[in-house]
Amino acid sequence: MLATDALSRFLSSLLATFYVNIFTTYLNKPVKNSNVVGYKVQISETGTEYNETIEVDTEKQTELFKVPAHNDVDESNILHDFKTNMTMMLLPEKKICYLMPLSEEMPTPAKLESDLDRTEELDKDKTKIIDSKWIVDKEMANRSELSKELANFCTQYPIYQVKIMDDSLTSTRVETEGTHHRSRRNARSFPPIHPCNLCPGGKGTVTYWDKCWCSNIGGYWKIETKIASRICITIQECFGSCCWSKHLVYYVYCSQYVCQRPTYYRPRPYYRPRPHYQPRLYDERNEPIGP
Repeated sequence: MLATDALSRFLSSLLATFYVNIFTTYLNKPVKNSNVVGYKVQISETGTEYNETIEVDTEKQTELFKVPAHNDVDESNILHDFKTNMTMMLLPEKKICYLMPLSEEMPTPAKLESDLDRTEELDKDKTKIIDSKWIVDKEMANRSELSKELANFCTQYPIYQVKIMDDSLTSTRVETEGTHHRSRRNARSFPPIHPCNLCPGGKGTVTYWDKCWCSNIGGYWKIETKIASRICITIQECFGSCCWSKHLVYYVYCSQYVCQRPTYYRPRPYYRPRPHYQPRLYDERNEPIGP
């Protein structure tokens, strides 16, 4: 009986080890299809595990990353075009595409393919995180300027060109005067926010009446930016005999007008009540009557 239990435990452990090995091998096994090499990489991010799909085309000089939604990150398909040095990000759930310059952190298709084939040399404890902040510049109307690969990548959704966001735009105060200033200069201090930059459900314009009630409560109007989309990819980079992970995070921001109310408590002025005045009475000898 004891021999049977020991044999059963041995076979169970052997089967578990075999399953893990096959699973790991399958995720990193390249799938050949003409000049396209595909990889599936298992990633663990803050306790959440997901599979990232990578397709490398050395002939077209493109890299395609498919990342599922996880944590606060949006589902995204990201195409890097090394012929035009541009990147297209497609967000299926939000039905939009972002166009941006190709990051210098991205390896060439040949280098990426070579590094992904060296998974066994990866140092899992070494990860380099690189984040960047972006804001929408304008909507792309003329798609003929795009390469064939980028144009065919996003055909159903609008394409927005994004640019690096200045950190000073995260919170910009646009009003410092009270409502009694009604000059044209003050009226032009609230330019409308373009719809492509406006946060969903956010306020894009400020009227005179908006100025009145905000100033009456001691507040002021400001342009507030917040994260509209989070996109990330994970790549493997090798140098010599060392390999490590590189995690690229892209934050796309939107803008809206908000009335910033005072954060401190302004107590009402304290008025000490005046003592009640009572005139003193005098008798015929001019002496005070009473206490």
